[in-house]
Amino acid sequence: MNRKEQIECLKNEVCKKFGRTVEVSSDFSALSLSIQETTSESVSPSTLKRIFGYVKYGAEPSVATLSILSRYVGYAGWSDFCEKRTGEDSKVQGRTGRRLPIWMIALFSTVAMAAACVVIIVLKPRDVPKLDSLAGRKDTLVVLSEGDPVEIPVKDPVQIKYDSVLCKCLSESKIQCDTVLAQYGKMDIVDYWHYVNKEYSRIVFTDIKKLVEEEVGKTFPDEVECEIYGSEIFSKCRDYCVNKLFVDFPKDELQAAFDRLSYNKDS
Repeated sequence: MNRKEQIECLKNEVCKKFGRTVEVSSDFSALSLSIQETTSESVSPSTLKRIFGYVKYGAEPSVATLSILSRYVGYAGWSDFCEKRTGEDSKVQGRTGRRLPIWMIALFSTVAMAAACVVIIVLKPRDVPKLDSLAGRKDTLVVLSEGDPVEIPVKDPVQIKYDSVLCKCLSESKIQCDTVLAQYGKMDIVDYWHYVNKEYSRIVFTDIKKLVEEEVGKTFPDEVECEIYGSEIFSKCRDYCVNKLFVDFPKDELQAAFDRLSYNKDS
């Protein structure tokens, strides 16, 4: 199975998980929400439209996006999906092909049993990292420790790079937003409102935008990946700043101040 066939197979499984095919624009929004609820990760409707051919786009989906979709349908990531699907295809082909000689089957069985014994003996509890010491997603790899299954988190290399850039950009967003919020109470609420709006524009569309472009450019040399990841990371940083600066803004206090100004003007 080549890469295109693997992607098509993944798309079919996504539709099965979703419960229907995606054919109209609203379907992609609903699928994006379903992915978010299932994996706590996001794939935008526009990205899904490109993947499913609703919008023409020449490049293949990124590994990070394919990994999220793979996790949505129950796999640890894109690599895990490809390996297991390839394994299933091999089994099907094996059933339709010639039978292996008995001596070869016996040899394989002996080797497999020996390997299993080595895994059980070597992987003692102290060799398995504690789950609470491992940061990251809920992706898990099952290994044997003295015969018992133990889950440890795993990540795709691309996902690690993506998360690293996202973390750095979000951290800078938080620092700058906290600096703005620290000015609350030090000026008139109306002046503070104008100050927040001005600083939001500077932080997001100047500082953070520049930081995202620099970090994504250094981390992902591929132009298509750079554009896609840069857009996603910038959107997440922008949304973070909106929530940080405006969602909990003291609107009642601001409205009261505007009412006073209006009253004084009328008087």
